[in-house]
Amino acid sequence: MKISFPPLKKLNPSTKRPFCKICFKDITSPSLTSLNKENINICNDCFKKMEYSLKEEIYYEHKLIYLNNYTPFFSSLLIQYKETLDIELAPIFLERYAMLFHLLFFTYKLVLIPSSQSNIDRRGFNHLEEMTKCLNLEYLNVLYKEEGSPQKHLGHKQRLKSKSLFHIKQGNKITNKKILLFDDVLTTGTSLKACLDLIEKYKPKKVVILILSKVIS
Repeated sequence: MKISFPPLKKLNPSTKRPFCKICFKDITSPSLTSLNKENINICNDCFKKMEYSLKEEIYYEHKLIYLNNYTPFFSSLLIQYKETLDIELAPIFLERYAMLFHLLFFTYKLVLIPSSQSNIDRRGFNHLEEMTKCLNLEYLNVLYKEEGSPQKHLGHKQRLKSKSLFHIKQGNKITNKKILLFDDVLTTGTSLKACLDLIEKYKPKKVVILILSKVIS
């Protein structure tokens, strides 16, 4: 005897309840900064724990914007995302500011501080690229990094030597363009300065630096 089952009903997208990718609780009060409920991935309580607050300073004559100081809670999220390969966390880092940053930088080209190819292969994704998808900006893949020891394992002198690992390709793509240079964490600034020097050789119209977190020494 053949048993037939009724076809499964498709869930109406409007009935899906967003949940926080950190604490897994339902998000019942969507943020006004989100364009629609399906794009919400972090609840208000977890967002507050990230201690985001827009700050600006000048870094080698360029505006640098960062969102928080490097706190233990933020560090744990970043480790979970990058080291345990929890790609579901990618949107939480920038989504609350996605609308603002898109409006501020929609005429800019996005350039990422590069990871080595071995790190990208190990993770199975480019962690900065996944983070910035919500910004909806044109991405220029012009910087790359040779293989070398991870920055976190290097002393200050070794970090300075690692500047030579960074290179630029098709630099003419950034000539006379407004560039938004992005990285997740600013520590000694060695990688950032190396990439900034490479970009400046091709005379961009303007460079603004966006960093998620800055380590305060």
